[in-house]
Amino acid sequence: MTDKPWKKEEREIAHAMGFERSPNIGRANPDINAGPFAVQVKARKRLPDWFHKAHEQARRDAGSSTPLVVFSERRQGVKTKRYVSMELEEWLAWYGPGGWCRPTIAQGHKELKT
Repeated sequence: MTDKPWKKEEREIAHAMGFERSPNIGRANPDINAGPFAVQVKARKRLPDWFHKAHEQARRDAGSSTPLVVFSERRQGVKTKRYVSMELEEWLAWYGPGGWCRPTIAQGHKELKT
């Protein structure tokens, strides 16, 4: 029996990250337990053009830095939500097997004030 496409995608990403895919056992679990990261994989045939354009601009403008895109959702009367996005290959360079931040992957983070 072959894996469903979404399950195959989860396995491939977990392998690339150096972690294991969480079994889907009907409970609320992340797709991949990656140290301090609880990864949800959302596989789509196509992402919106604006998403690709934002990443292209970040890559173009980054120079020798790591491109990172922050999406903000600002609406009146609702607390601002921000989402960080980067290409998996960039994430792997930082946190994947052999990534230069891998030994410090468990360090804390600071909460962003809005």
